[in-house]
Amino acid sequence: MKPAVSDPGLHLLLAYADDPLPIHAAPLPPTPPSPDDCFHNSINPITPSPQSLDPLLDDLVEGGWGILCPEDPVFDTILAALAPLIAHREAQLGRPAPILRVPPPLLSQLSTASTVSTTSPLALFDAWYSAHQPLLPRYLLLLGDLHELPLPLTHALVARDHAVGRLVFPEQAAYRDYALKLCTWEHAPPLVTPAVLFHTVREGSPATKIAHRGLIAPLLARARQDQRRGRLSAQILELGDPDEPSADDLLEGAELPGALLLTAGRAHGPPRSGWRDPIASRRGQGAMSFGHAGTLRAGDLRDRPFMPGGLWWMHTSFALATPQRSVYEPWLAAQGEPAAAVHAAIRAAAPPPGAAPFLAALALAALQNPRGPLAVFGPADLAWAYTSPTRVKRLYPLLRALLRGARLGRALRLLRHSQPVTEPEAASSSPPDPHAWLIHQELSSYILLGDPAVRLPQAQHQAPPHKPTAKRDPEEPPLDPRLLEAAILAHLTGDESTLEDPLLAPIARDRPLLARYSDAYAEAGRLALQRLLTAPPEER
Repeated sequence: MKPAVSDPGLHLLLAYADDPLPIHAAPLPPTPPSPDDCFHNSINPITPSPQSLDPLLDDLVEGGWGILCPEDPVFDTILAALAPLIAHREAQLGRPAPILRVPPPLLSQLSTASTVSTTSPLALFDAWYSAHQPLLPRYLLLLGDLHELPLPLTHALVARDHAVGRLVFPEQAAYRDYALKLCTWEHAPPLVTPAVLFHTVREGSPATKIAHRGLIAPLLARARQDQRRGRLSAQILELGDPDEPSADDLLEGAELPGALLLTAGRAHGPPRSGWRDPIASRRGQGAMSFGHAGTLRAGDLRDRPFMPGGLWWMHTSFALATPQRSVYEPWLAAQGEPAAAVHAAIRAAAPPPGAAPFLAALALAALQNPRGPLAVFGPADLAWAYTSPTRVKRLYPLLRALLRGARLGRALRLLRHSQPVTEPEAASSSPPDPHAWLIHQELSSYILLGDPAVRLPQAQHQAPPHKPTAKRDPEEPPLDPRLLEAAILAHLTGDESTLEDPLLAPIARDRPLLARYSDAYAEAGRLALQRLLTAPPEER
């Protein structure tokens, strides 16, 4: 019997901006908070139907696509800059894409609350939503920063089963650059095999060690297991040196086009003395810490290829945004002295009174890069390192769905699948799970920068597996594998004379079924070659 592995507790994936040492050395206990100390910023999701959660049932024509922006003339010029993207989506839809404007009263009330769970903002949103629901498509692209379209609006729309993404750039020309980047990739021929890249910044801190052991390594192992079993056709790579972390290693490995990149590590929070001004916090917070090896900042991603045409999944604190108030703050305050340093750090990281929440400069720089990803996603709050098989089981379907061709906005709905529908159920799960509340908060905080209808270019033309349309006679003997292989090879080479052989004619009679057998045969061969080519030299 294997010895039991002790729970390492919780470690925050956050570092001081001016000190590579951990904010807290001792782990926090994985103790669920009391009902008074949790779910302050959460939105109760509407339970989706099982069909709506199928990652491959994400037809753009059926679901629709549109834009949501404030009632402000400034956005007229932004919409004009996005004309190539709008025209591209309308061509796919076969109809005009709706452009809806959010009225100032609704935005004003939402921006003054950290949540739409209070009565007044929720009532106002519900009235607006009910009036516009027939016009709202499944895929919604939001335009504007968090002071223009508040974060609670994103959560409220996602809770109502919309796939929501956001675009915000400092210059209008960047909107056109993004539109052209997306259209170029969606018009390009799909690549042969999707790639998924895993990277943990293992700079020696307990947090990153546990992040690798508890999250990245299990997801990597599951992907490789599915690859071996023929359930996943993907190129799987792990980037970075586990002993000498370097931003250069990540940057060089992330030049692979059209890939999915999952990174985990500590992000920069405030300096020990706090941010000197809001501008400094917007520029620096969320940068990737490589410990004593340096930092990956927004400026490092503007002028070089980085995940061109791909997707970047970031697992680190404030990866996408810094909220007005962290959802974890009441719980940390209740922890007392063990969490005092963490509590003080996130208080210092929050926008000062009167300032708006803000998006992460690093994620925005990647999205703005013409040779960068089509979308970036991750938590808009704190991220934690801990071990939980439940979390891995919840996150792996997202990774697999994206590699199989799901649109990103719909695939993110998988994170809410099987989540507790009511807050009391989440706070008191049975059997008790000390991480249930943490998983709920982490996955509920995920947001997306970019068009929610994007998907990996390698997978964009893949279709869900088809079931055979023809039924075999139960009295008919099973197919001889040797004859079936001969028929498949003849089909693949276009050798019709061989298919007319009396021994092969019964197999060749059902051409759609033979085509599916041939696809499975070719895919298995590609997987075998891929495993051979990616194996260490001594195993080839």
